[in-house]
Amino acid sequence: MNTRLKIICFLFGVAYLFTLITIVREEMPFFNAGYRAGREQQKEKKEFYYSKLKPVDPSNFYPTHLINQLTGESIPASILEVMAEIDTSSIKLPLWLTIPRIISTIIAVGIFGIMIYIPIQTFRVVRSIVKNVIFDSKNIKRIQRIGYALLCFYIGNLFVDFIQIQISQKLLSLDGYTTAFDFRQNLLLFGLVILLFAEILKMALKMKEEQDLTV
Repeated sequence: MNTRLKIICFLFGVAYLFTLITIVREEMPFFNAGYRAGREQQKEKKEFYYSKLKPVDPSNFYPTHLINQLTGESIPASILEVMAEIDTSSIKLPLWLTIPRIISTIIAVGIFGIMIYIPIQTFRVVRSIVKNVIFDSKNIKRIQRIGYALLCFYIGNLFVDFIQIQISQKLLSLDGYTTAFDFRQNLLLFGLVILLFAEILKMALKMKEEQDLTV
């Protein structure tokens, strides 16, 4: 049973790291573009904005048309994401957006710290499992920290995305589209599953300790 549990835990850790790396790879182009725009802002007063989109009319999911280069045929299409670099030298955001924007920047730094913290804790958990240390209070606390960190990651992302959407709606407009909000339920579900897993291990550790005392 311990062997099967070790294999499952090890695969879970590998799957989690793979999922996290995938998320980072998906977000990295937007982060890099925003970073470059931030560096150029001092000289050119430009800022980077990213937004997810959805068609205004649900019955018409393809409000945009592309051209087939070989046939010249018009192809219905839908734009789900957009990136824009805006000259902000003559733009002043209202106070109700400026303050949350500063807060979201601070939260974004915290999210970056969480992205470093979680893989470290995951590595420690996997290392303990490989060493046959499974029912250990320190290991369980590490798993709980991973779960709570994922929930913080999820809540922080929601806030940052919400502020980003408000600013995008103020500055950007695309015919046939409106800004979409990405709830990223997979992060929430993943965090809750990890916390549930930690509670199961905690109960198993308590039962093991009671059994050892009985023997």
